[in-house]
Amino acid sequence: MRQLRFLLACCLAFWCWPVMAAGAADDPALIWPSPGTVAATKDWTIKFDRPVDSDSVNTATFQVRQNGNPVPGVTVEPGADGVSAVVKAPPGGYEPGREYVLVVSRQVRAGSGAALSREIHMRFQVQATTAAGTATLTHAGFDFSTNTFLTLEDQLPGDEFLKKMDGTIVVWDPFGPWTDTASQVWFWSQVEPDYNRVADLGAGSLDSVTDATAVTFPETSPPLVPGHVYVAQCRDGYVKFKVSAVDPGQFTAQVEWAFSAAGTF
Repeated sequence: MRQLRFLLACCLAFWCWPVMAAGAADDPALIWPSPGTVAATKDWTIKFDRPVDSDSVNTATFQVRQNGNPVPGVTVEPGADGVSAVVKAPPGGYEPGREYVLVVSRQVRAGSGAALSREIHMRFQVQATTAAGTATLTHAGFDFSTNTFLTLEDQLPGDEFLKKMDGTIVVWDPFGPWTDTASQVWFWSQVEPDYNRVADLGAGSLDSVTDATAVTFPETSPPLVPGHVYVAQCRDGYVKFKVSAVDPGQFTAQVEWAFSAAGTF
């Protein structure tokens, strides 16, 4: 059978990889770079460089596997554009914190009947519903669910990087009059629309907070005080953190924290 050179793109990252034009049946799979951590409800769109035979787009040719076995409940359908396939997460989502492999079979065909030359594999990690750790928060921004700081590349272009962070450290009151006297620090939440989803629960133990959804957020953001416990809403859940030290001159706050997608701990 004639072999087809496909170009596929993962819609999330807008990546493209060429697949070899010819190959034997026992050729090893082509490994796509992992996109990293994704939401439990993530759907994947795989786009080809030419029309695809819709009859070859099914749960036999597009699978998500865990430990080598197809994940129950995953559905597959041809894209409305005629050149893509959509792999949908199971109704209850993937299991948080687990690793999966997206597999595209060689049995996928173009409208002309030509087949994919090599099987494709792509590993991805599902976001955990809980996470915890210690961190020195900075002005660069932090994502609690993935326990990652933003890099310089994340901050470009313009303000798009703000959409990737849960919050950032600033040395001015985000909702008060401007002052250039850096004597305090604030955790400036980046959750829309009000950007002030932070509450100071006072001095205490981090373990005392068991339900962040029950916390009432004030209209303004409180400054960070060593020894105090705070709750903040994140883009994909809630975080509680206890401040151990602040340094206005360095735009930093040292914290112990715990994240929960549901808001309960």
